[in-house]
Amino acid sequence: MQTEPIGFFYGSDGFDPNRVARYEIGEKYIGIMLDNGNIGVCAILEHKVQSSILISGEPNLASMGHRIVLNAYYNALYNYTEKADGAGDIFDSTGFSGYRNIVMIGGFASLIDKFSARGTDIRVFDRLSDSEFMVPMRRQPEMLGMADCVILTGTTINNNTFTEIVSHTPDGCDIFLLGPSNILHRDMFRYRNIKVVFGSRFRQWDEEVLDLIKKGHGTKGFLKNLNKVYISAPDFTL
Repeated sequence: MQTEPIGFFYGSDGFDPNRVARYEIGEKYIGIMLDNGNIGVCAILEHKVQSSILISGEPNLASMGHRIVLNAYYNALYNYTEKADGAGDIFDSTGFSGYRNIVMIGGFASLIDKFSARGTDIRVFDRLSDSEFMVPMRRQPEMLGMADCVILTGTTINNNTFTEIVSHTPDGCDIFLLGPSNILHRDMFRYRNIKVVFGSRFRQWDEEVLDLIKKGHGTKGFLKNLNKVYISAPDFTL
């Protein structure tokens, strides 16, 4: 069985809490700044982050609180070194005009609005949303099995649903990973049907990002501090 991403990156590069120069755990995000000024973030959603890992350095990969810390750590560790293939918003970069069965896992409200304005039919699954576009979670495997395009939130990596979700997608399906929590590393293309990873880069040593996270801000709060970039699979062109 293929190792899920957090386990894979831990096995590859471990975890060194001594490299963490500053961290903040807010209401919506955790932010980690490394000793070289690189900043990584991860959405918390409704989970409790266990900062003990930042002292012991011994993560339990079955612990959601530890996985969230590791996700932010790898976000900071890799996102600056991987050469980006482009920059910009996913809708503007991709268009999605050639797809007939689009499934979204994780309700990105602004993206849903863009699809709606264009009249494109999409199926959205999100346990934490009551939007009119939501489809009952029990239908997720069925809808994934018919999808030719999946827009997948990066939080599926830290909550350990990622590998199960991608396993339900058929051959020829294109999966786009989306969200500030994403790990920009080309080993993500080892996983089934992953074609593009959209993520974020912050200015190095941008203390304001961690200040905003500490105050409880989410993505909209630090949007002005980040650059949206993406990496693409070798066999895929936007």
